[in-house]
Amino acid sequence: MQQTIKNIAKKTLESQIFNIRKKFPELEVTSPNEKKYHFEVTVAELQSEVKILVYFGKNGVKTILQGRETSSLYRIITDEIFSQEKLFEEKPIEIANSYIGTDESGKGDFFGPIVVAGFFTTPEISKQLQEIGVKDSKLLSDLQIQQIRRIIDEAFPENYQYNILLPAEYNVEYSKVKNINKILIELHSNVANKLIEKFNSNFVITDKFSKRNLELKRENVTTIQETKAEKYIAVAAASIIARSEVVIWFENLKNKGIELPKGGGNETTKTAQNLANKYGKQNLARICKLHFKNYLKIV
Repeated sequence: MQQTIKNIAKKTLESQIFNIRKKFPELEVTSPNEKKYHFEVTVAELQSEVKILVYFGKNGVKTILQGRETSSLYRIITDEIFSQEKLFEEKPIEIANSYIGTDESGKGDFFGPIVVAGFFTTPEISKQLQEIGVKDSKLLSDLQIQQIRRIIDEAFPENYQYNILLPAEYNVEYSKVKNINKILIELHSNVANKLIEKFNSNFVITDKFSKRNLELKRENVTTIQETKAEKYIAVAAASIIARSEVVIWFENLKNKGIELPKGGGNETTKTAQNLANKYGKQNLARICKLHFKNYLKIV
């Protein structure tokens, strides 16, 4: 357990270093230096310097700044970098049980896949998830989502499952059932069943999207379907994993020279029209959800 917390502390500091170097490339930032109870780096500018100390121990991970608080460098680090961490103050709910949380992402995006993820947590793991800033992915930037996902992959690689339904696959499924909730029921049930079997869990919390129950293979599993269930830490972790996969899909296309907007607004319709003119409407099925009104406007 101590090693896990230590790894979380190291990843937390690496994320902070990444943010500083990206926003302020002119600042000198040392590599992480491991001490007995913490990691530290020094950020310097001319004659001024600030130390960032990330402690690890039984109480989790804690970040402390050391430096002259009236200096411009201290204010830069505090206001421009660590002000983002105020987003993490609204912590999700922990519950006493070990349980599985599931959530989906991509349902409202005209472009891109549908992803459903599930995360199994224990009370001990829940505390660690809070320490690394896990919360509803809708409250986080894409960069923050990817940073937290990297920490989750490092610390809890066995605790989650996800299913990704690429646009072409999604369009085939939707043409059969004509109902997105039926597709989501299958995806949520699939990840829940895998985690139930793996961890012998009998408690599942799902972000509510339908009146239908999950199709679970094991009896005597307590299920809760609740709106805004991301307030529960395992559901929030699942939301981050699911959204991370959606973000990765968009970034992969961007790297190939195709930059697509998220959501379902007018910009997505214009982009789809331009792509249809360039590559043909038949190829839109590979990148967008054909039952959206955006596609009907193009047709």
